[in-house]
Amino acid sequence: MVMGSGLADMGEVLSGGPVSDFSAFVPHVVREDLLARAVGSIACFGRNRTIVDNSPEGLPTNDYSEWNGVYVCRPSVPLSCSQTFNFIMRQTRRLGQKTCIWMHSDAEAGPGVAEGLLEHARRYTAEGRRWGVLWTYYDTLCALNTDLIDVVGDWDTELPQYACDNDYYRRVRLAGWECIDTMLTDVKHEGSATINSDPYRKMVNSVTFPLHIEYYKRKWGGDTGKETFETPFGWPK
Repeated sequence: MVMGSGLADMGEVLSGGPVSDFSAFVPHVVREDLLARAVGSIACFGRNRTIVDNSPEGLPTNDYSEWNGVYVCRPSVPLSCSQTFNFIMRQTRRLGQKTCIWMHSDAEAGPGVAEGLLEHARRYTAEGRRWGVLWTYYDTLCALNTDLIDVVGDWDTELPQYACDNDYYRRVRLAGWECIDTMLTDVKHEGSATINSDPYRKMVNSVTFPLHIEYYKRKWGGDTGKETFETPFGWPK
């Protein structure tokens, strides 16, 4: 069950494009100050923005499940990173949308970056290009093609946080789809703000991080950039 799962699919039109072709999400755990900065920097997406609230106490929303004018979807239990990505991609797909945009809550997009990212997604889609992921400053703000659900599948929830992105993007490339750097790099990122703002999460991360890296190595036959397997765990194709 997901509370407020209707999403904000009723909003404004961005740059003449239909509301129904994309959704934008910002997952949140801690630091409301950084979250406000993040969602404010993609204000051009209007009512197509949704905060996925995985915070311990929950954001103080109004009667319309909004925080600072942005729709809030609060799962019934906090989701890990990989679970969140599965959720937002499938929610976007459920709305019949091809482009799922997501942003780190500790990032801030510079002028024109959000608009440019969506323009790239729309153009590549119109061209029939098999784009899977569009990066700006890596994936601090990026777009995912929901067609990947059919050709790549879900994110690996055995990697709840770190290395889940490396795993997924490798699978995208192995499936013959593109991971494209849009060169829209004007995005500020206060890296690791979540764990650095929470001593407990930082402690847990220090224990689990090496385990997740080891899992990745065993799955792909090497660390990031040194993989030797073309299939997970070297299984036959």
